[in-house]
Amino acid sequence: MAKGQVAVLGLGRFGQRVARDLQLKGIDVLAIDKDPNRVRESAALLQHVMVADVSDRAALIELSVPESESVIVAVGGDIQTNLLTTVLLKTLGAKNVVARARDELHGDALRQLGADRVVFPELDTAERLAHSLSFRGVQDYFELSRDYGISTVVVNDGMAGRTIEELGLVHPRQANELSVVLIIRNRNEALIQPDRFEKVGKGDVLVLAGLDKEFEELQFEQFDEKGQDGR
Repeated sequence: MAKGQVAVLGLGRFGQRVARDLQLKGIDVLAIDKDPNRVRESAALLQHVMVADVSDRAALIELSVPESESVIVAVGGDIQTNLLTTVLLKTLGAKNVVARARDELHGDALRQLGADRVVFPELDTAERLAHSLSFRGVQDYFELSRDYGISTVVVNDGMAGRTIEELGLVHPRQANELSVVLIIRNRNEALIQPDRFEKVGKGDVLVLAGLDKEFEELQFEQFDEKGQDGR
């Protein structure tokens, strides 16, 4: 079963790899490029591939791209298209726009235009990006070994005030479970191996470790922004 659609805009080497890795993780991927040759090439690997200009407002709306759970602006060669597409997506209400940047200056421009996350293909591998998008609530993912890694999660309003145990997390010494190994608080305070009764606050960064299957079952979205259980 699909975990929620992700749109990948731009099917160069990076975009195609991200789209393929996401699809392998069971995510419904809509891949788009204006180059028919790239689309034909990608059609052999991907289920949903379309020819369209990703910087065209009407095309984005017609394909329901802004309604996707996440949108990856993987356009790399044309910076103008990259920037314009990012602006259009945020204007159209896209919730989570991940934009590819060529360098730090380009990345700063994307952030100022509203990109929710900026990735650098030289540093952020397609597989790592696919991992972080396939695990709900996870901000980033670092693979330590096959099927095991660490991730960061930022505490939102709904999670704030709850203990680690109430969030469904455990102590690191409990084997084969997703666990909090570190809490970064106020950017300068680090709580190492926090107790299960430790309460988290809004903006705290939880560093989690565990098996991929545990990240896949993460259900932080059950806590809404009002602090009520969404179950």
